[in-house]
Amino acid sequence: MASFPDRSGLAACLLETAKVIVEDNFGDYFTELRGVKEGSLLEELDDLSTETWFRGLVESSVAFIMLTRCGIDPMDYFSGEDFAHVYDFDTPETLSILGGAVSDIAEMPLREIASTVLSLYRAEQREKSHICANSKTGRIMIAGQNRKGALNMELTYRTEGDYRLPNLEAPEAPKVGKYGMLRRSYLQTHRNAYYTGMLLSGRLNAHLEKIDRQATEMVEQLTARMAREQGVTEELKASNQMKWVGLMNNIRAAAEEVALTELVYTDV
Repeated sequence: MASFPDRSGLAACLLETAKVIVEDNFGDYFTELRGVKEGSLLEELDDLSTETWFRGLVESSVAFIMLTRCGIDPMDYFSGEDFAHVYDFDTPETLSILGGAVSDIAEMPLREIASTVLSLYRAEQREKSHICANSKTGRIMIAGQNRKGALNMELTYRTEGDYRLPNLEAPEAPKVGKYGMLRRSYLQTHRNAYYTGMLLSGRLNAHLEKIDRQATEMVEQLTARMAREQGVTEELKASNQMKWVGLMNNIRAAAEEVALTELVYTDV
């Protein structure tokens, strides 16, 4: 990692966190890397050099992601030399392990950061919100600042017998299909703090509908394009339907994989 002055404060904390968390977790990924480096440029390196390059790349990449997520320009702390060895991961197997290590290890501190930010946001909203009650009308206003994510709703009540009951309406269910449901499951499992924030702010349904629509369109467009490029035509369908079905299934599976990677199973 290149040497830069003034790493005090948050940036220094993030850089140190990246170093420690990579040191504690990269071992299993390195073991996998040793088993697949044959046929890549890493093959010429001994294990010590491979380990040093791999750990350095993962550490720099994790720190780069953390700095970016926290609004700090990572280029103040890194140069191209910090990532020069990425070109030695020149096979799908070695590159996949590098990418998996960076993604998995970075997720650990990012989840904690998201949870902390959400907690601070909730505390700020509670502090700034106020409750205005009007006993004559039976209306309660819970209002915060009128900004994105702020809680701003009005409750009205009705009398039934000896009880006053709130007039509540269930939120409209999101109009999503397969990809929207997969996106929700991914956020709940891997980005729970973000999922909770979206849910509480009322933006989750719109997000799921958008992802579902975009993923569906991407799959259809990619399927059509790949079919043309591979010569899977209506003429083939008419002459050899079994072959056409098999090829189209493979094409659609490949198109779905792209959509899932780029839109559904992706960081927010």
